Amino acid sequence: MLWGVDDFQRFRDALERAVDAPLGRKWLYAMADAEERIHSASPSVGWFRKRHRRQEALRLRRQHMGWGVLDVATKTITHGVASFIEIGAALGHEEHMSGQRFNVEWDQPANSTLRYALKPRHVEMSAAPTPPLFQWSSSARPTNDTWDHGVVLDRRSVGWFINDQRCFFIPSTVISYLAASLQAVKFAAPSIADVGLSVQGIVPEEEGVFAAMCWSAYQACSSSQRMVFFHTRGELASVIDAHHHRLGLGRVMVSEFHNAATFVLRGSGEHTPLTVGWLLALVTLGSGHRLQAHLVMETEGWRLQIESEKISYVDSKNGPPQP
Repeated sequence: MLWGVDDFQRFRDALERAVDAPLGRKWLYAMADAEERIHSASPSVGWFRKRHRRQEALRLRRQHMGWGVLDVATKTITHGVASFIEIGAALGHEEHMSGQRFNVEWDQPANSTLRYALKPRHVEMSAAPTPPLFQWSSSARPTNDTWDHGVVLDRRSVGWFINDQRCFFIPSTVISYLAASLQAVKFAAPSIADVGLSVQGIVPEEEGVFAAMCWSAYQACSSSQRMVFFHTRGELASVIDAHHHRLGLGRVMVSEFHNAATFVLRGSGEHTPLTVGWLLALVTLGSGHRLQAHLVMETEGWRLQIESEKISYVDSKNGPPQP
């Protein structure tokens, strides 16, 4: 997945509001598990290679993913993108290199500097769990698959940039691990009806996490104040390609188009709640209309029907107009 730093921060902040709890450690361990699963199957950092070659492979990975610069000797990360992503990746790499588990603590002595300390846990080094798949997932792709994100990335001294916006890559399974951890948390999920969405086909045990992630993605996109507009089917497809496809959440097709307030989108992928929340905010920003949407989970993917919000008017004695 390819995230802009600001978009990712908005999504993280919204998700913490949705769950009403700090999620830093959950992000950290989701990142560590995702990295460990990748490296345990990667020949470039396998145990048969010498230690210095594995360290170089991990250093290059950080560079290619657009993360901050890690000094293993001093346990210091500079020019990072998000503290829990950076520390989680470092923890996963340290545990993979040493073959043992650690507890990690960190602080931020300067604006662009993170320092962490590791303490052995003295537990068995069992493999990281298999990335979970949810019933809202469809046509999930393996972690090592690739896609053309359709944007020109500018490599600078540290990190990737799109125009002047810093961005970075993370494994898509980070979201899977995070969603699984949220299922164990008791919280009152925000109502997706508040963002104009109704859903059909989500199993009850996944409803709370679906609502939280969908609502958070909607808030992250809508608060970004993107300057988008569409009036034709082609323009809508271009908006989706420019502002959604780059995230790495899967392809979305404009299945039907009647006008800028009435159309149908179809898609598939691992992270349907994040995708749908982001798309709904995006098309609301771009259409210039008040919209409502109905999501149907189907065998091969999902179908999102968009139409103008229905307004019913009542007599003034009965109160203001109600949606």
